[in-house]
Amino acid sequence: MRKITRPPFSFAALAGLLLTALAAFGKPPTPPPAGCPACEIAYTQAANYTSGPQDLMLMKKDGTSKTVLLSGANNVLHKGPAWAPDGQWIAFITLASGSGSLRAIKNDGTGLTTLVTRCSVRWEQPAWRPIPSSGGYWLVYVDAAGPEGCFVDPNSPGQNLWAIHVSLGSPVLVGNRVCLTCSLNTQDLDYWHFAAWSRDGSHLSALQNISDTNGAVISRAFHIFDVSFESGDPVLLPTSLFELPGLDVPKNLPPKSWGHWSDSLVMRTNAADGTHGLVKFEIDLESVPKQITTTTVVTEGITYHFGTPVWSGDDLQLADDVGGISAKADGIYVITPGPPYSLKLIAPNSPRMVDSPSWNPLRP
Repeated sequence: MRKITRPPFSFAALAGLLLTALAAFGKPPTPPPAGCPACEIAYTQAANYTSGPQDLMLMKKDGTSKTVLLSGANNVLHKGPAWAPDGQWIAFITLASGSGSLRAIKNDGTGLTTLVTRCSVRWEQPAWRPIPSSGGYWLVYVDAAGPEGCFVDPNSPGQNLWAIHVSLGSPVLVGNRVCLTCSLNTQDLDYWHFAAWSRDGSHLSALQNISDTNGAVISRAFHIFDVSFESGDPVLLPTSLFELPGLDVPKNLPPKSWGHWSDSLVMRTNAADGTHGLVKFEIDLESVPKQITTTTVVTEGITYHFGTPVWSGDDLQLADDVGGISAKADGIYVITPGPPYSLKLIAPNSPRMVDSPSWNPLRP
């Protein structure tokens, strides 16, 4: 009888490992996660501003390394990115199927998380408090909701400022969301927006649109609130109305971003001849906030429109979406304050429209 011999177990195991390695060698490499950890500016791009898809994007401050961080889908829009103070996470609004959610994603494309579901289909960049507390950061956003829940018509002008406490790393919410302006509204049709924190997290600025019973805006006020955290949650203390000279909304858009290293705000000006510029207001936040200096960033005489400029991490430049020039010249600009000032187009609107730049707050 013929004797059958079998290879030793070690040889068979080695052969199996070799075949596995060869099979793996033949497969395409696993693609790296989307994102650009070295990019400084987050923004959005889309075929148009009202329907999808709209992508969440990253790029360097010179306009290179444009990277899709999160792709939109049919009628899914990712809007209003806002860098977290740690320079790793980005909060943004996703609009889909008639609803909106506040989400976060890491700058390497990982960790996509829905933080809270909103009532509103409106969008606006949320505002991170730059100072941590209790192991997390407060994040303020707008929503068509009051203490009793969603407003009857989520598409009405009514919006409140809400805050959530986010522990970064996962990220996860800590505690319940807090309505900051519910007790300040005269009615559900009041519209709070353009929330922004001062550099030390002690004050929150915001614009209040006061509407009549038909939803028509009858007055506007720009507020700087002192914020108390004695109870653990943020509470807006009695408002002190801060009058910016010549404030005319929407001709003059209210400030949306404080400086990282100084208590300053930048706002678009509106000259009598219809031209525009940018001006910086230095604010004294002791006791009653007041303006102490005014500095021209870009001189008036420009016919196109600035949006809502945001500071770079070192407060030396601004990023803004600028329109009204031409189809090829509109887009996101980096602005170096003057005199003399300079503007550099880093992301043109053509072939896809771009907006809502947010600059990484980390100092380079």
